[in-house]
Amino acid sequence: MFSWLRFLNLEKYFTQNTFNSNSTFLSFCVYSLPNGLWSFSAILLFGIVWKNSIRHFLFFSIVFTLVNLLFEFLQLFNVIPGTFDFIDILVLLISLLAGIFAYKQLLKGDSYESKKTLW
Repeated sequence: MFSWLRFLNLEKYFTQNTFNSNSTFLSFCVYSLPNGLWSFSAILLFGIVWKNSIRHFLFFSIVFTLVNLLFEFLQLFNVIPGTFDFIDILVLLISLLAGIFAYKQLLKGDSYESKKTLW
């Protein structure tokens, strides 16, 4: 994918040559956290789009999470390329719960009685 960087002799500026994979925290930040943040942001988007319909929000958030979990399990059986990891499953479930919590906070902040903002 980045062969053009090699051709232009710019690859060294865009790749990291040292990565301490012995660090559990760093491995989590590189391999699991981005997927969780991506999932969380999609669920937040669902919350904004379906702000007035909790049924639609929950339906699409749960289906989205189930599809993500399906892809993770397909990696376990080598149906799709990738590395299966239980931490990824945990991060996806935490993202779903955090997204639902954020949606409830969005609804609370939008009520007529409560003029408090989220910030």
